[in-house]
Amino acid sequence: MNPITPKVLYQEANPYGSFTAFLEDDGRTIYLYLQSHNNPEWPMKTLWVRNLIDAPDARVEEDFDAGLAPVLTKSEITEPKAQSSLKEDQIHFIWSEEGDAVALFVEEELQAYLPSWSGIKGIHGYAKFAKEEAPTASPSSDQMKWIWSSLSELCAFGSVISDLVSTGARPASKSSSTRASGASIKLRTQSVFMGHSGLLCDCK
Repeated sequence: MNPITPKVLYQEANPYGSFTAFLEDDGRTIYLYLQSHNNPEWPMKTLWVRNLIDAPDARVEEDFDAGLAPVLTKSEITEPKAQSSLKEDQIHFIWSEEGDAVALFVEEELQAYLPSWSGIKGIHGYAKFAKEEAPTASPSSDQMKWIWSSLSELCAFGSVISDLVSTGARPASKSSSTRASGASIKLRTQSVFMGHSGLLCDCK
């Protein structure tokens, strides 16, 4: 794939229609993006998810000049060999209660979390395959283990994700601001992620 022709693997609006998250493959990397519909001054949030090419020893400065998303280096990630891209039916987004943060699940595995405070103090978010602090991702280990553990204890969250994977629940339209057409399971989980005040759960 030509890296200047990115492909959106999946996109989804939050239940309020105020933010959209999308996962993009540019042939070199996969990034998670979050954009606001209501505030044009709100900067788009970005989070590295994985490399699709072997990790370089050092950053390629020409990529920045060309406006390409950074490929993380060998020292920054746990999987230096090229990883495969993702299929739409593998991808699941879970939104924060406020709808301004999103978690990426691949099948049943939490692989990235883009928080509402993304971009503050150099933190873009947390990614499973990040090994050390990088320009567009932070290691996920403690943060995401705590999130997963808390969700599982409070909501039997793993079974909810299993239901999503087995039923293939999706919004009626990727660009829709509502979550009709078989997406009721994910609507019931919209309040399970962390807000600034702590972990919230609204599983039924």
